Order: sequence, then structure tokens, then C-alpha cells
Amino acid sequence: MPVKFVVYGFAHLKAASEKMLKRVQEDKERWAECMAGLLLVALSHEAHLNHVGHRLFECWNDYLDRLSPEGKLRLICEKAGVEVDVGKRPFQSFRDVFRFRNSLVHAKTEYLDFDAGKVEETKELPSTDWQKFCSKENLERVQEDLESLIDLLQKESGVEKLPSFLLSEAVEIKAKST
Repeated sequence: MPVKFVVYGFAHLKAASEKMLKRVQEDKERWAECMAGLLLVALSHEAHLNHVGHRLFECWNDYLDRLSPEGKLRLICEKAGVEVDVGKRPFQSFRDVFRFRNSLVHAKTEYLDFDAGKVEETKELPSTDWQKFCSKENLERVQEDLESLIDLLQKESGVEKLPSFLLSEAVEIKAKST
């Protein structure tokens, strides 16, 4: 009778949040930091796309902000005259991190085939693709690539880049002329 290895996506997400809290408190675990870091990079990059898109398109908040992250990226790149090649960095990292994000946002229980003898020999349990993506190397690569993508988009679109230390600021909102 075949045996499957079961991965409960919801349990991993809960454990990651608990490990992040523990890490902050005890300064130990790493895999949860990678998971959280990768998710935060994706979330922050989509928020940046919204930031740039809002400045390039008057109708951004009407309906364009509902596009997928890749749709937002492609639209902004088209407007800015930037060619998108998802087979090369930094665009490849963009696609990778959003596939990772989507696999966690829509996490499902997964049943993985495995060879018990191999697991006993290697001491490694089977892993999902999103589990394999949770690594320090991927986090470093994605952060570096998406920062360069932000620089490229801002340079080519003409949208002013905010200083890295600026988290918020008071701004005057000018009324639109009618």
C-alpha cells in the first residue's frame, strides 16, 4: 500500500509566526525568518508597484490596483519603456517570490510521495516547493534583485525615489482643478 507524506500548509504558516515571535524573543530559529522575510519582500514590492502605478496612472486606484503583481509590473514597465524578461534577474526573482507568496497565501494540505528508505538514509523529509524556497540564499537574492528592480522602475518611470530612511511624512494634498 503506497504511503504519502502529508504537509499541512496552514500548520506551517502558524508555526512560522510562532517561530518568528520566538526568534525575536530568543534570537534562534532561521527558517521562519526566511519565510517571513520572503513574504515581506513580496508584500513590500507589490506595495511599491502600487506607489509607482498611482503616480503614473490617474485611474490606478479605480481598477489597475486590482491587477496581479505581474500585471502591475508589466503595465508599469510598458509605460516606462522597460523590457520585461522573466527568465533573467531581477525579473526572475520577482516571478519566483510571487509564486512563493501565492503558494502560501493559497496554501493547501499537500501529499508528497517519498521513499522511507531514502529518508532514513539522508535524514531529510520530503518538502514542498515553497519549503525548499525558504532559504537564506533565496532571501538575499530576492531582496537584492527587487531593490535593483525598484531602482530601475523609478529611474525609467521618472517617479522620485524616496530616501530609504523615510517611513512616513506629512505632505500637502493639492485639490484637483475642475
